[in-house]
Amino acid sequence: MSATLETDKFHKYFSGSPLIKVPGRLHPVEILYTLEPEMDYLEAAINTVIQIHKCEPPGDVLVFLTGEEEIEEACRSITCKLGDQVTAMPSYATLPSALQHKIFDPTTDPTKIYDPITRVESLLVSPISQASANQRAGRAGRTRPGKCFRLYTEKSFNELKTQTYPEILRSNLANTVLTLKKLRVDDLIRFDFMDPPAPDTLARALGDDEANPTKTGEKMSEFPLDPQMTKMLIVSPEYNCSNEILSICAMLWKNLRNKL
Repeated sequence: MSATLETDKFHKYFSGSPLIKVPGRLHPVEILYTLEPEMDYLEAAINTVIQIHKCEPPGDVLVFLTGEEEIEEACRSITCKLGDQVTAMPSYATLPSALQHKIFDPTTDPTKIYDPITRVESLLVSPISQASANQRAGRAGRTRPGKCFRLYTEKSFNELKTQTYPEILRSNLANTVLTLKKLRVDDLIRFDFMDPPAPDTLARALGDDEANPTKTGEKMSEFPLDPQMTKMLIVSPEYNCSNEILSICAMLWKNLRNKL
């Protein structure tokens, strides 16, 4: 399922079910750290790409950044500084899949590149885990020996937490609660979560009503949107304002995705 999956936790949770490990191919990867912490990691990443382009043998460069805005800014900056010497291509979740797949196209150039209180999801820049760092380094060794340039010191790496916090501990659970209710999971407070979410987050998602979902609630569980926006869309025909609500939801969703 994932190179960073805590397999022992899943193995115990599912009562000792069979565990199959499929080893991947990995060539040697050389890990390089900065000597001192970087004050501006985005600028440091861009400068590192330029140094790799000038000093390293032919290959590809994969840069991990924190969000769409930084990724696009890095692509613009690298293209501005290196021109047609490189092909800088973005890749992030909201980019259409056809554009994401362009990173696999051959190039002529040698290098390319929820707060439960406020009920607002936001992107908070935070350190990754050692498991995520090692997984990212492994990307450099899929097809041949590679190098991983870490823009932090080795001491900083050793201070990172071992594993990333599960998504259920960091997300708005409103849609999750709707789905579980549709599956007739009644007692969510005592539900045997593998990693129990914070009580405040679960309480906000449940609201004051712990009953089974209505027909409208079951429809809402099918939408990949925040329940408030989903409810607006479903009831908008009753008020003859579907076009307006569609525009509002699209604007709110785009703004949220840009932040993430």
